[in-house]
Amino acid sequence: MSSHYNIPDLNRFSIHENIIFSCIASPGLFSDNKITFDKKYIINIPKIIEIDFEGSLDKRKLNWNKDFNNNTYINFKKLDYASENSIILPLFENCEFLCLNCNKLYKRDSDQCCSLSSGIIVNKADLSKLYIPKVSEINNSIKIIKNKFISLHFPDLFDKIMMK
Repeated sequence: MSSHYNIPDLNRFSIHENIIFSCIASPGLFSDNKITFDKKYIINIPKIIEIDFEGSLDKRKLNWNKDFNNNTYINFKKLDYASENSIILPLFENCEFLCLNCNKLYKRDSDQCCSLSSGIIVNKADLSKLYIPKVSEINNSIKIIKNKFISLHFPDLFDKIMMK
């Protein structure tokens, strides 16, 4: 008995025997929202993660592994929903990263100096949430994830006041 198992591209998922399998990090390969990972990156991955599936929230037990090329893959039990989409958008927080536009290394409490439009190289990150958008909302969801990433790492003045 042979098993046909497709390894998904970065930020895409495939389904095999009721398990969703996805690559969320690949050194040197840019995601749709212009994030790549350093060769020696570290990602903290929770055991249970919240998934926003086309606007519905669900939680799933998450398993992960790395391959010989240092790509990080996650897998979890298939959601009860059906989708025409195969894109999964991870949201990372608590990142240490290098901005490719201004060549600045960002760590916790760094100030934002640009729009991060040229992309970033992540050294350290925590996976906080997964998004599986509707097909019609993919481009908008990529923008939303980028804005959430920026707001998590560079809070505005009002956010800073509220945290204190």
